Amino acid sequence: MDDKATASDSDESLTSTDHCESKELQAARKAYAKSERIKAYQRAYQKAYRQSEKGKARRRAWAQSEKGKACARSWKRRAYQRAYRQSSKGMAGQKAHAQSGKRKVYIKAYQQTEKWKAYVKAYEQTEKRKAYRKAYSQCERVKAYQKVYQKYYRESPQGRACLKAYRKAYHEVLGVTGDIEQARAAGRQATALIREANKANNNEPLREQTGS
Repeated sequence: MDDKATASDSDESLTSTDHCESKELQAARKAYAKSERIKAYQRAYQKAYRQSEKGKARRRAWAQSEKGKACARSWKRRAYQRAYRQSSKGMAGQKAHAQSGKRKVYIKAYQQTEKWKAYVKAYEQTEKRKAYRKAYSQCERVKAYQKVYQKYYRESPQGRACLKAYRKAYHEVLGVTGDIEQARAAGRQATALIREANKANNNEPLREQTGS
């Protein structure tokens, strides 16, 4: 009985040792694959293979195949497009297209689609956007601009209408419930309705142009 127990313990010990060695071997192989020495060896091997007769023959066969020809045409087309975009004529064309009325109408219509709204909503929740917004809001130039804009908006017809609606809803709810938070929420809701109405009115010319 003792001999069997000893043999079982020995087998388990060997299995555990093999498992540890296997993990260590995998880690060593992984580290070796990422080492600069193996990378340099792989680059040298690939360079030698490309210059060998076998490598040249394989490249010629690939270039003459249908898939190789299609890849070559695609690569040439992308290279031509990239070169054209970077040329003076290409940059002038892009600038003219960006400033054209047709382009502006297209962008404005696209920004009202569900796809664009979903993208903006997802982007606003990313850490990158939050960090940018935080840094941007602390900029002195932005703070100065916000003060000027708020003053201008309060004096505009839309700003006065929002302020009037806010005060009316605020005092009505406050007089009934006596709750300041509910009154503020009612005021914000009233101003939101006015902003939505103004936004809809501003979009009317777009609907007429796009025919929707």
